[in-house]
Amino acid sequence: MRALIVVALAAWGSVAHAQEATCPPGAAERVASLLSADQPVDAHFLAETLALFCPADPAAPRLQVLDALALVSLDEDDRARERLEAIPDGSGEAPRAHVLLAWSYSRSNDRDAYARASAALPDPARARLGAFRAFRDEEAVA
Repeated sequence: MRALIVVALAAWGSVAHAQEATCPPGAAERVASLLSADQPVDAHFLAETLALFCPADPAAPRLQVLDALALVSLDEDDRARERLEAIPDGSGEAPRAHVLLAWSYSRSNDRDAYARASAALPDPARARLGAFRAFRDEEAVA
């Protein structure tokens, strides 16, 4: 079954390359709703599929952020970081991606990477993450 899906997607992809592909309306909202429904596997699969078929769509950076969140839910932190690091700095999703990247390092207790990632954040975001880290550290001690 999986092989059939891959073949169908590859065939559709070659047609999609022939024309400028855009994501269907509401695609990012659908991925977000899957995340809200605690279905990270489906959210990841849909986000990754959409990224293949409509990489130039204006919603593509938002899909990458949502995919990263799904991957974190699946304990795929390294893959999530790859998605977040691939988001262009000029994108409207870049500030969110930078915060989530720093948070992911905090979550995995990689203090050096967290320090590097959080140093680039604006003061309010860095302060919020610092407070979150302090709260989480207190919970771990208690």
